[in-house]
Amino acid sequence: MRKILGVIVLVAYLMNLGCHSMRDIPISEAHSATDTIVAVIYPSGKVVEFDAKGGTINSYTKTIDGTQKFGGKVSIPVDETLYVRVERPNSTNTVLLTAGILCAAAVVATVVFFLVYWDDFASNCPYVYSFDGKEYVFDAQPLGGAFSRGLERTDLSRLEHLRPVDGEYRVLVRNEELQETQYLDEVKLILADHPAGTRVVPDPTGTLHVIGDVVTAGKVTDETGYDIHSFFDAPDEIAWQTKMPIDESWRELSPRHELTFEFPRPRDATSAFLVIKAGNAQWGSEMIHRMLALRGDAIDEWQESMDSNGAAMNEWVAFNTREELYSLRLDVLVGDHWVPRAWIPGGASLATEERVIPVDLAGVRGDVVKMRVCPPRGFWTLDFLGLEFENDPSPRVTTVPLHSAITNDRVDVTPLMSAVDGRRHVMPRVGDEVILKFAAPGMPASRNRTVFLDMRGYYHAHVDKTQPEQKGLLDELARDNGRVVEYAMDLYTKWRMDLLSRR
Repeated sequence: MRKILGVIVLVAYLMNLGCHSMRDIPISEAHSATDTIVAVIYPSGKVVEFDAKGGTINSYTKTIDGTQKFGGKVSIPVDETLYVRVERPNSTNTVLLTAGILCAAAVVATVVFFLVYWDDFASNCPYVYSFDGKEYVFDAQPLGGAFSRGLERTDLSRLEHLRPVDGEYRVLVRNEELQETQYLDEVKLILADHPAGTRVVPDPTGTLHVIGDVVTAGKVTDETGYDIHSFFDAPDEIAWQTKMPIDESWRELSPRHELTFEFPRPRDATSAFLVIKAGNAQWGSEMIHRMLALRGDAIDEWQESMDSNGAAMNEWVAFNTREELYSLRLDVLVGDHWVPRAWIPGGASLATEERVIPVDLAGVRGDVVKMRVCPPRGFWTLDFLGLEFENDPSPRVTTVPLHSAITNDRVDVTPLMSAVDGRRHVMPRVGDEVILKFAAPGMPASRNRTVFLDMRGYYHAHVDKTQPEQKGLLDELARDNGRVVEYAMDLYTKWRMDLLSRR
């Protein structure tokens, strides 16, 4: 009862924050009682958006029925969809705000629902909400995959919804869903002023680039030869990903996809910048915690080796490089051979970020550049790939230090988050949060401004240490190429059947 009462308090608090988010999920995971289907995405990248009422699942005809946002009624066969975009009450306030004033009994019923289903939709790393002048809006999910001190890093996250209010910017950071302890170090804002008609994108080192004319691929195909170029026309949140299985038929397929891109190449171009918006799919992100859970009663010793860059770290890097679960190799066709030329970093599943990656084109001849990626099944989501061949001027950058950081327990943790000095703000519980405030300098006339949150940190997942380490399975995953994809798909199909049995 204490847990339910605690969540009710959190519910009331969240109602005042007004946070929002969307989820892209297979249609088989959609729940007609709680999900509003906003759009359907086809395997070709075609999108059908619904009006405010949303689409509904007709279990008899096995179709998604509704009225298009700008058109007439449609009835879409379920089997023809890649995934659906739903408005899902993963943050309890979404349900409560739309339901109006609820009696105490209804609140308890809602809370019990979330105690059952929250873990099904969980995603790791801190959630970042920007204050847009009226409410806090979900805007970023930095530090994806940084599950040890040895993997600690600094992430730049574009805050698209952040607006200055009374001369300051306000950002909320929350330990949102999974049982993990988050360790947050220095945080600041980076303001990038740039010419109209351009955008600013960081590279993996944190250097900012002004992006102007980006060349899109003239042709994109998957391993079956299917045309999927529509997914990659723009960074529009309509992303390619694996069509997740509803049965055992996935066993007959390759554990990897193969996506091939053909770009026009200017004469004599020997290098380019790859502009990429990509990240880890929801199940790929979930698999981090599933694999950590296999460590069981040996997790502390293993985590200590990871944190100190010991043998565990070397094994993890080698495993991830081979399997490409959380970093994806980009190959360029040179003559008749595919040659590795770059690595695409992974990222959080709910808020992918654009990155700029230099690509060596030495040895490429002709007026076409062919590139490919081979993402393991179920682990990646790819929204955009483009090339820029000309180097635009750098943006005018202003660094804004943290002004204040106050937790939801009203503790001032500003000193812990103002510098990289060995001290970190620790958030060990779901629901822990901190409000960050920064000064908002004026912007020069005739310029656009892009604001980035610069955050350093990592997290530790909470693992059931009463269970024995599954060393045999761990050794098998580490030894056998592609075995981890088979394991992930097995877990997914079992999880999906369990989810359906509880409805």
